[in-house]
Amino acid sequence: MHGRVKSVQREKEHQKTDAQRQEELSKVRMYHEVAGKVLELKRQQLYEPSALPLTSHLLLLNPEFHVVWNYRRQAIDALAAKAQDPAAEMQEMAKTELKLTLDALQRNPKSYSAWFQRQWVIDRGLGDLKKEIGLCDKLLDLDERNFHCWNYRRHVCKLAGVSDEDQLAFTTQKIEQNFSNYSALHHRSISLPEPLTADLLFDEIGLVQQAVFTEPDDQSAWFYYRWLLTSILEMVESSAEDAAGFLKSQVQWLDELLEMEMEAKWVVVTLADLHYRLGAITDVDGWNESKKKSVELYERAIELDPDHRRYYQDMKKKR
Repeated sequence: MHGRVKSVQREKEHQKTDAQRQEELSKVRMYHEVAGKVLELKRQQLYEPSALPLTSHLLLLNPEFHVVWNYRRQAIDALAAKAQDPAAEMQEMAKTELKLTLDALQRNPKSYSAWFQRQWVIDRGLGDLKKEIGLCDKLLDLDERNFHCWNYRRHVCKLAGVSDEDQLAFTTQKIEQNFSNYSALHHRSISLPEPLTADLLFDEIGLVQQAVFTEPDDQSAWFYYRWLLTSILEMVESSAEDAAGFLKSQVQWLDELLEMEMEAKWVVVTLADLHYRLGAITDVDGWNESKKKSVELYERAIELDPDHRRYYQDMKKKR
């Protein structure tokens, strides 16, 4: 139809030969045959050594087959328990499991089930934690936003006793490589030492400033900034003067950025929010002007970003 983008996948399907379609059909039949065998073994609660290669084959074809991963864990426990030396047998099977999960993750790096299986092995003390952290670092070099890998790395670091300072340093490294790395920023927010202090949060705002002055249109740093902003305001909520003083200091550097980046939507929207917050502090002079400025900035945001005009219109009404 007119105006519709042609499906790339449909085009590829159209170009396949009969032989290629027959080969794919054969693979599908084989997959269903193996899946049927494995599910029958599970139904009968049969935990034989032959089940492991069958499940391995199936899971490499479909790493998200969580029922089969569950059956595999049951089989491993049962086979290890029957072994002459259960601990040694479990250690050997753990090596196989770590290799299998790595192969599965190379096929689907964001497989919930494969990451869960790997953590299951590690939580039993059956892996080298230092190597696991190194593996995560390599995987994050390939895909820096893989939140499954970030979560797993954080878990392993906790088991390994890695300090919060070292984890924070790693996030700094990843953020400096790419300020758009929202996963690194999120990880950073939960790695900051507690209780949060004003000095620490101001240092974090400095990091945000580096990011937004480099790339003002990237939303990752702005989302992190919103969290920092809220955290600081919670600290000074008992003092209207302190809250207003902080907000005005933020308006000042954002005004400077806006002078350089007149078309930057996120700068305009963030300034609108800051002025709204200032306008809500009625105990401080200038609150009414701030409310008016907030409305003006949201009107400007509508011009810059008409696709989200309804959101900006709603925000104006709240002002």
